[in-house]
Amino acid sequence: REFRQAMSCLLNRERIISQTYRGLADPEYHFFSEMNPYFDPEIKLKYLYDPAVALRLLDSIGMRRDASGVLRDVKGRAVEFDLTITADSASGSDIASIIVDECKAVGIMVRVRPVDFQKLVEQLTETYDWQTIMIGFGANNWPSQGSNAWLSSGNLHLWHPYQKAPATEWEARLDYLFYEGSATIDRDRAKRIWDEFQSIMLEECPVVYLVRPQSFLALRNRWDFSNFYYDNRNNSGGELYKDYVFLREGA
Repeated sequence: REFRQAMSCLLNRERIISQTYRGLADPEYHFFSEMNPYFDPEIKLKYLYDPAVALRLLDSIGMRRDASGVLRDVKGRAVEFDLTITADSASGSDIASIIVDECKAVGIMVRVRPVDFQKLVEQLTETYDWQTIMIGFGANNWPSQGSNAWLSSGNLHLWHPYQKAPATEWEARLDYLFYEGSATIDRDRAKRIWDEFQSIMLEECPVVYLVRPQSFLALRNRWDFSNFYYDNRNNSGGELYKDYVFLREGA
């Protein structure tokens, strides 16, 4: 857990926003999206960008830098890992470069492995041939979404899929909370359940969110917009819907 927390402290989200998205993105510090009825702005990630905190967390599990600046574990092995990304994503490549640079500053080597998207999905769901992976799953707009990812028995439970029984106490607690929250109709009780669920995810850091790009949409004024509306509740975080499209009279 401390290693995952430390990695979150090495994710320079503001740098990613500035260099990759030219400022048109927001750091993602919450597990639920704002559209989720159980989103709580007070329940947020504590492990923000801070290399000094990262080094303290790593030191707590016996990982320290040697005289040459290389971070080593308790057995003297250099700390290094692979980061798998999709080969055809320019923004993904830019983000990976920033992660490599920030980790290198504290003595960690990250090797970027670009693969095509289908290969990445295969590694994620069949071969499990990956160490860390960067991928987007969309937002949890309703708390009971993502059962195949958040339940320990799920086929997309990224870090350890298809568990016959939860491997850790916190995963067992998440399973319990997920089932309880999904079956609870009392809103106040449900909120307490989902608050704890979010808090555990943000403390254990099995997945660490990066940023949320801002989206812009333009429509020419020759169209009649009476049948257009924007739905901010769907899985992709917002989408334009239309029943019919009409040209404006005289356009």
